Amino acid sequence: MIDKLLVDDYLKLKEWSSLDLNKYELVEIKKTDKQRFAAIENGSLETVNVLDKYPDLKSLSIEELKDAVEYLRRKESYTNPNNGVKFITVKKLEAERLLEQLEANSNY
Repeated sequence: MIDKLLVDDYLKLKEWSSLDLNKYELVEIKKTDKQRFAAIENGSLETVNVLDKYPDLKSLSIEELKDAVEYLRRKESYTNPNNGVKFITVKKLEAERLLEQLEANSNY
């Protein structure tokens, strides 16, 4: 197999005038989304579960945010540092900041 976009470069490299289509299959290779790949590679099932559980923290009440912060703190402490702890920490910090803002605004 050879990418359709690279045929000319390959022919120049090999010093050929044409490509034997009986030996090579022309394919179209899609461009890799590097950010998505890195997120998948660095993520974990735990990260996916947290994302599913708290997709939008802004829609939570103060009590729900308190529960979310506690839950995220527990998950953060139990999560392997090489497997998604950064995402959980970021989500926890986001929940804590939002909770502080809501409490300050409501004089809770």
